[in-house]
Amino acid sequence: MVNGARLDPQMQAFLRLIEGRPKLHQVGLKRARSEYRRASDIFDRPPRSVRSVRDDVVGGCPVRVYQHEPSSNTLLYFHGGGFVIGDLESHDVLCRRICRDAKCTVIAVHYPRGPEAPFPAAQDAAVTVFRALVGEAARFGVDPARIAVGGDSAGGQLSAFVSHQTRADVHAPCFSWLIYPTVDMLRLVRCGGELDDGFLLDRDLLDWFSARYFESAPARDEPGVTLIADDLHGLPPTHVVTAGFDPLKEEGAEYVTALREAGVSATLRLYPSLIHGFVTMTRCRAADHAVEEMIARLASAW
Repeated sequence: MVNGARLDPQMQAFLRLIEGRPKLHQVGLKRARSEYRRASDIFDRPPRSVRSVRDDVVGGCPVRVYQHEPSSNTLLYFHGGGFVIGDLESHDVLCRRICRDAKCTVIAVHYPRGPEAPFPAAQDAAVTVFRALVGEAARFGVDPARIAVGGDSAGGQLSAFVSHQTRADVHAPCFSWLIYPTVDMLRLVRCGGELDDGFLLDRDLLDWFSARYFESAPARDEPGVTLIADDLHGLPPTHVVTAGFDPLKEEGAEYVTALREAGVSATLRLYPSLIHGFVTMTRCRAADHAVEEMIARLASAW
Protein backbone atom coordinates (compact mmCIF):
# COMPACT_ATOMS: atom_id res chain seq x y z
CA MET A 1 0.00 0.00 0.00
CA VAL A 2 1.29 3.48 -0.94
CA ASN A 3 -0.38 6.67 0.30
CA GLY A 4 -3.55 4.72 1.06
CA ALA A 5 -3.71 3.04 -2.37
CA ARG A 6 -3.52 -0.74 -2.74
CA LEU A 7 -1.87 -2.36 -5.75
CA ASP A 8 -4.15 -4.62 -7.74
CA PRO A 9 -3.61 -8.28 -6.66
CA GLN A 10 -3.06 -9.51 -10.21
CA MET A 11 -0.56 -6.74 -10.81
CA GLN A 12 1.21 -7.80 -7.64
CA ALA A 13 1.40 -11.33 -9.04
CA PHE A 14 2.87 -10.01 -12.30
CA LEU A 15 5.56 -8.13 -10.41
CA ARG A 16 6.38 -11.22 -8.35
CA LEU A 17 6.70 -13.18 -11.59
CA ILE A 18 9.60 -11.01 -12.73
CA GLU A 19 11.09 -10.46 -9.28
CA GLY A 20 14.74 -11.40 -9.19
CA ARG A 21 15.23 -11.14 -12.95
CA PRO A 22 17.66 -8.52 -14.30
CA LYS A 23 15.95 -5.19 -14.88
CA LEU A 24 15.87 -3.51 -18.27
CA HIS A 25 18.56 -1.01 -17.38
CA GLN A 26 20.87 -3.86 -16.35
CA VAL A 27 20.82 -5.97 -19.53
CA GLY A 28 22.11 -3.65 -22.23
CA LEU A 29 20.28 -1.72 -24.91
CA LYS A 30 19.72 -4.49 -27.46
CA ARG A 31 18.36 -6.96 -24.94
CA ALA A 32 16.27 -4.30 -23.20
CA ARG A 33 14.53 -3.53 -26.47
CA SER A 34 13.96 -7.21 -27.17
CA GLU A 35 12.57 -7.94 -23.70
CA TYR A 36 10.30 -4.90 -23.77
CA ARG A 37 8.96 -6.08 -27.12
CA ARG A 38 8.39 -9.61 -25.83
CA ALA A 39 6.68 -8.48 -22.63
CA SER A 40 3.30 -8.31 -24.35
CA ASP A 41 3.50 -12.07 -24.92
CA ILE A 42 3.53 -12.49 -21.15
CA PHE A 43 1.32 -9.67 -19.90
CA ASP A 44 -1.04 -8.74 -22.76
CA ARG A 45 -4.14 -10.49 -24.05
CA PRO A 46 -3.86 -12.15 -27.47
CA PRO A 47 -4.02 -9.69 -30.39
CA ARG A 48 -7.37 -9.01 -32.01
CA SER A 49 -7.80 -9.42 -35.73
CA VAL A 50 -8.41 -6.32 -37.82
CA ARG A 51 -9.31 -6.14 -41.49
CA SER A 52 -6.10 -4.47 -42.63
CA VAL A 53 -2.65 -3.94 -41.15
CA ARG A 54 0.12 -2.56 -43.33
CA ASP A 55 3.46 -0.87 -42.89
CA ASP A 56 4.14 2.45 -44.59
CA VAL A 57 6.19 5.62 -44.22
CA VAL A 58 4.94 9.09 -43.29
CA GLY A 59 7.19 12.09 -42.89
CA GLY A 60 10.26 9.89 -43.11
CA CYS A 61 9.17 7.64 -40.21
CA PRO A 62 8.00 4.02 -40.37
CA VAL A 63 4.32 3.72 -39.47
CA ARG A 64 1.83 0.89 -39.16
CA VAL A 65 -1.69 1.53 -40.39
CA TYR A 66 -4.60 -0.35 -38.78
CA GLN A 67 -8.05 -0.28 -40.37
CA HIS A 68 -11.06 -2.43 -39.51
CA GLU A 69 -14.10 -0.65 -40.89
CA PRO A 70 -14.56 2.52 -42.93
CA SER A 71 -14.08 5.59 -40.75
CA SER A 72 -13.00 9.19 -41.18
CA ASN A 73 -11.67 9.21 -37.60
CA THR A 74 -7.94 8.67 -37.13
CA LEU A 75 -5.64 8.28 -34.15
CA LEU A 76 -1.96 9.04 -34.70
CA TYR A 77 -0.36 6.90 -31.99
CA PHE A 78 3.11 7.27 -30.44
CA HIS A 79 4.36 4.28 -28.46
CA GLY A 80 5.98 4.41 -25.04
CA GLY A 81 9.41 3.16 -24.01
CA GLY A 82 11.31 6.08 -22.51
CA PHE A 83 12.27 7.42 -25.98
CA VAL A 84 14.67 4.44 -26.08
CA ILE A 85 13.12 0.94 -26.19
CA GLY A 86 9.57 0.90 -27.60
CA ASP A 87 8.59 0.11 -31.19
CA LEU A 88 5.67 -0.88 -33.40
CA GLU A 89 5.71 -4.47 -32.16
CA SER A 90 5.62 -3.60 -28.46
CA HIS A 91 2.29 -1.80 -28.90
CA ASP A 92 0.75 -3.83 -31.73
CA VAL A 93 -1.85 -5.52 -29.51
CA LEU A 94 -2.98 -2.18 -28.09
CA CYS A 95 -3.24 -0.52 -31.50
CA ARG A 96 -5.32 -3.38 -32.89
CA ARG A 97 -7.70 -3.06 -29.97
CA ILE A 98 -8.01 0.71 -30.35
CA CYS A 99 -8.73 0.30 -34.05
CA ARG A 100 -11.56 -2.19 -33.44
CA ASP A 101 -13.11 -0.74 -30.30
CA ALA A 102 -12.82 2.98 -31.10
CA LYS A 103 -13.86 2.30 -34.71
CA CYS A 104 -11.07 4.42 -36.11
CA THR A 105 -7.98 4.18 -38.27
CA VAL A 106 -4.87 3.92 -36.11
CA ILE A 107 -1.53 5.04 -37.50
CA ALA A 108 1.24 3.99 -35.12
CA VAL A 109 4.55 5.83 -35.45
CA HIS A 110 8.03 4.39 -34.92
CA TYR A 111 9.86 7.63 -34.21
CA PRO A 112 13.68 7.83 -33.91
CA ARG A 113 14.97 6.70 -30.50
CA GLY A 114 17.97 7.42 -28.34
CA PRO A 115 20.85 6.93 -28.09
CA GLU A 116 21.11 6.70 -31.88
CA ALA A 117 18.89 9.78 -32.27
CA PRO A 118 19.07 11.96 -29.14
CA PHE A 119 16.73 14.73 -28.01
CA PRO A 120 14.93 16.42 -29.71
CA ALA A 121 14.87 13.91 -32.58
CA ALA A 122 11.66 12.18 -31.46
CA GLN A 123 9.88 15.49 -30.82
CA ASP A 124 10.86 16.90 -34.22
CA ALA A 125 9.85 13.68 -35.98
CA ALA A 126 6.46 13.58 -34.25
CA VAL A 127 5.54 17.05 -35.51
CA THR A 128 6.83 16.24 -38.99
CA VAL A 129 4.77 13.05 -39.14
CA PHE A 130 1.58 14.81 -38.06
CA ARG A 131 1.97 17.54 -40.66
CA ALA A 132 2.90 15.01 -43.33
CA LEU A 133 -0.19 12.94 -42.51
CA VAL A 134 -2.37 16.02 -42.89
CA GLY A 135 -0.77 16.64 -46.27
CA GLU A 136 -1.24 13.01 -47.33
CA ALA A 137 -4.69 12.54 -45.81
CA ALA A 138 -6.23 11.54 -49.14
CA ARG A 139 -3.70 8.72 -49.59
CA PHE A 140 -4.75 7.22 -46.27
CA GLY A 141 -8.44 7.97 -46.68
CA VAL A 142 -8.58 10.09 -43.52
CA ASP A 143 -10.15 13.44 -42.75
CA PRO A 144 -7.40 15.92 -41.76
CA ALA A 145 -9.85 17.68 -39.45
CA ARG A 146 -10.53 14.45 -37.53
CA ILE A 147 -7.02 13.35 -36.56
CA ALA A 148 -6.46 12.82 -32.84
CA VAL A 149 -3.04 12.28 -31.31
CA GLY A 150 -2.32 9.84 -28.51
CA GLY A 151 0.36 7.83 -26.83
CA ASP A 152 1.62 6.33 -23.61
CA SER A 153 4.50 7.55 -21.44
CA ALA A 154 7.14 8.98 -23.82
CA GLY A 155 4.51 8.72 -26.55
CA GLY A 156 2.15 10.77 -24.42
CA GLN A 157 4.78 13.50 -24.24
CA LEU A 158 5.18 13.41 -28.02
CA SER A 159 1.42 13.62 -28.52
CA ALA A 160 1.17 16.64 -26.26
CA PHE A 161 4.15 18.26 -28.00
CA VAL A 162 2.50 17.81 -31.40
CA SER A 163 -0.59 19.59 -30.09
CA HIS A 164 1.54 22.43 -28.75
CA GLN A 165 3.50 22.88 -31.97
CA THR A 166 0.63 22.61 -34.45
CA ARG A 167 -2.18 24.45 -32.68
CA ALA A 168 -2.00 27.35 -35.16
CA ASP A 169 -1.99 25.08 -38.23
CA VAL A 170 -5.00 24.93 -40.53
CA HIS A 171 -5.48 21.36 -39.32
CA ALA A 172 -4.37 20.78 -35.73
CA PRO A 173 -5.15 17.65 -33.69
CA CYS A 174 -8.83 17.47 -32.81
CA PHE A 175 -8.14 15.63 -29.54
CA SER A 176 -5.18 14.68 -27.35
CA TRP A 177 -5.24 11.30 -25.57
CA LEU A 178 -2.35 11.12 -23.11
CA ILE A 179 -1.60 7.95 -21.15
CA TYR A 180 0.63 8.49 -18.09
CA PRO A 181 2.68 11.09 -19.99
CA THR A 182 5.86 12.81 -18.95
CA VAL A 183 5.19 16.48 -19.61
CA ASP A 184 8.16 18.00 -17.78
CA MET A 185 11.43 16.55 -19.07
CA LEU A 186 13.40 18.28 -16.32
CA ARG A 187 11.59 16.06 -13.83
CA LEU A 188 12.10 12.89 -15.86
CA VAL A 189 14.21 11.32 -13.14
CA ARG A 190 12.10 12.49 -10.24
CA CYS A 191 10.42 9.70 -8.31
CA GLY A 192 8.73 9.94 -4.96
CA GLY A 193 9.39 7.96 -1.80
CA GLU A 194 7.94 4.47 -1.94
CA LEU A 195 7.68 4.62 -5.76
CA ASP A 196 11.48 4.74 -6.11
CA ASP A 197 11.65 0.98 -6.65
CA GLY A 198 9.48 -2.06 -7.19
CA PHE A 199 6.89 -0.88 -9.73
CA LEU A 200 8.73 -1.34 -13.06
CA LEU A 201 9.27 2.35 -13.80
CA ASP A 202 11.67 3.31 -11.04
CA ARG A 203 14.43 5.84 -10.45
CA ASP A 204 17.17 3.68 -11.98
CA LEU A 205 15.22 3.04 -15.18
CA LEU A 206 14.29 6.71 -15.53
CA ASP A 207 17.95 7.64 -15.12
CA TRP A 208 18.90 5.04 -17.74
CA PHE A 209 16.35 6.41 -20.22
CA SER A 210 17.46 9.97 -19.58
CA ALA A 211 21.14 9.15 -20.08
CA ARG A 212 20.39 7.53 -23.44
CA TYR A 213 18.08 10.17 -24.84
CA PHE A 214 19.74 13.37 -23.66
CA GLU A 215 23.31 14.13 -24.71
CA SER A 216 23.29 16.94 -22.14
CA ALA A 217 20.82 18.41 -19.72
CA PRO A 218 18.04 20.16 -21.70
CA ALA A 219 17.42 23.85 -21.14
CA ARG A 220 14.12 24.80 -19.54
CA ASP A 221 13.20 27.12 -22.42
CA GLU A 222 13.93 24.54 -25.14
CA PRO A 223 10.76 23.51 -27.01
CA GLY A 224 9.34 20.25 -25.72
CA VAL A 225 11.09 20.30 -22.35
CA THR A 226 8.54 21.71 -19.92
CA LEU A 227 5.11 21.51 -21.49
CA ILE A 228 3.41 22.44 -18.23
CA ALA A 229 5.18 25.81 -18.30
CA ASP A 230 4.25 26.44 -21.95
CA ASP A 231 1.44 28.70 -23.07
CA LEU A 232 -1.45 26.23 -23.09
CA HIS A 233 -4.10 28.39 -24.73
CA GLY A 234 -5.65 27.05 -27.89
CA LEU A 235 -4.81 23.40 -27.31
CA PRO A 236 -7.32 20.69 -28.28
CA PRO A 237 -9.56 18.92 -25.77
CA THR A 238 -7.34 16.59 -23.77
CA HIS A 239 -7.85 13.43 -21.75
CA VAL A 240 -5.04 12.38 -19.40
CA VAL A 241 -4.76 8.94 -17.83
CA THR A 242 -2.59 8.27 -14.78
CA ALA A 243 -1.82 5.27 -12.55
CA GLY A 244 -1.64 5.20 -8.76
CA PHE A 245 1.71 3.41 -8.62
CA ASP A 246 3.52 5.61 -11.11
CA PRO A 247 6.16 8.27 -10.39
CA LEU A 248 4.75 10.35 -13.27
CA LYS A 249 1.19 10.58 -11.94
CA GLU A 250 1.65 14.02 -10.37
CA GLU A 251 2.84 15.48 -13.67
CA GLY A 252 -0.29 14.28 -15.42
CA ALA A 253 -2.57 15.78 -12.78
CA GLU A 254 -0.67 19.08 -12.80
CA TYR A 255 -0.90 19.26 -16.57
CA VAL A 256 -4.68 18.85 -16.48
CA THR A 257 -4.95 21.61 -13.88
CA ALA A 258 -2.80 23.92 -16.01
CA LEU A 259 -4.84 23.15 -19.12
CA ARG A 260 -8.08 23.96 -17.34
CA GLU A 261 -6.64 27.23 -16.05
CA ALA A 262 -5.84 28.10 -19.68
CA GLY A 263 -9.43 27.44 -20.70
CA VAL A 264 -8.76 24.10 -22.38
CA SER A 265 -11.28 21.29 -21.98
CA ALA A 266 -9.30 18.68 -20.04
CA THR A 267 -10.24 15.55 -18.12
CA LEU A 268 -8.21 13.30 -15.83
CA ARG A 269 -8.72 9.62 -15.02
CA LEU A 270 -6.63 8.04 -12.28
CA TYR A 271 -6.50 4.25 -11.98
CA PRO A 272 -5.29 4.02 -8.38
CA SER A 273 -4.49 0.29 -8.25
CA LEU A 274 -2.38 0.13 -11.42
CA ILE A 275 1.24 0.80 -12.42
CA HIS A 276 2.99 2.63 -15.22
CA GLY A 277 2.81 0.48 -18.34
CA PHE A 278 -0.55 -1.13 -17.61
CA VAL A 279 -1.95 -0.59 -21.12
CA THR A 280 0.22 -3.45 -22.37
CA MET A 281 -0.57 -5.66 -19.36
CA THR A 282 -4.20 -6.51 -20.05
CA ARG A 283 -4.08 -10.08 -18.77
CA CYS A 284 -4.64 -8.20 -15.52
CA ARG A 285 -8.41 -7.74 -15.32
CA ALA A 286 -8.17 -4.27 -13.78
CA ALA A 287 -5.81 -3.13 -16.56
CA ASP A 288 -8.08 -4.66 -19.19
CA HIS A 289 -11.08 -2.80 -17.78
CA ALA A 290 -9.09 0.44 -17.67
CA VAL A 291 -8.08 0.10 -21.31
CA GLU A 292 -11.68 -0.62 -22.27
CA GLU A 293 -12.82 2.52 -20.48
CA MET A 294 -10.02 4.64 -21.95
CA ILE A 295 -10.81 3.57 -25.50
CA ALA A 296 -14.49 4.35 -24.95
CA ARG A 297 -13.44 7.85 -23.89
CA LEU A 298 -11.36 8.19 -27.05
CA ALA A 299 -14.23 6.98 -29.23
CA SER A 300 -16.50 9.69 -27.79
CA ALA A 301 -14.04 12.46 -28.70
CA TRP A 302 -14.79 12.62 -32.43
